[in-house]
Amino acid sequence: MTRSEHPPLEASPESLYGAQAIAARVAKAAKMVETTSGDDVLVVSLLSGSMHFLVDLLRALGGDPRYELIHVEIEQQDGEEGLRALHYPIPFQVEGADIVLLRDVTTTGVIETYLEQQLLQHGAERVRTISLVDVPTRRTTDYDSAFSLFSAPAEVTRLVGYGLKREGRFGNLPFIGQIS
Repeated sequence: MTRSEHPPLEASPESLYGAQAIAARVAKAAKMVETTSGDDVLVVSLLSGSMHFLVDLLRALGGDPRYELIHVEIEQQDGEEGLRALHYPIPFQVEGADIVLLRDVTTTGVIETYLEQQLLQHGAERVRTISLVDVPTRRTTDYDSAFSLFSAPAEVTRLVGYGLKREGRFGNLPFIGQIS
């Protein structure tokens, strides 16, 4: 399908969290990681919505932190988000690692809970998730992120910008916004 075959997105994104606010919160997340992590910190980013976050966090951490990527595919079923596939096993060493898992948007908590359990079962010393945007009112599990840059109400949907994209568009925006 070519770009011209995709229906146009009707509205321009409305900014919710600006570039300066994002930078300040990334710096705060980096400080939290630096002050609470051991020597063997491993930053693991869920593709692809947290890529901008990963790059900025790694820069803020300084030094030479290890990082890896995990890909999760999401399938919509009757309007509900469900886990379709998790590309696993992860092709990197986690045994003994203090893992910081980066997530773009945390809603139900199902994926985060599963990943944390899997990483611990594979020998990680500790796993903590940092969410770019957390929507705790949509939880279907008893789950809390260790840290979130922003917390959004349930009515905030269709987030774009800062790596979050919709139909392959708007991921390059310097802010996090919402489209209708």
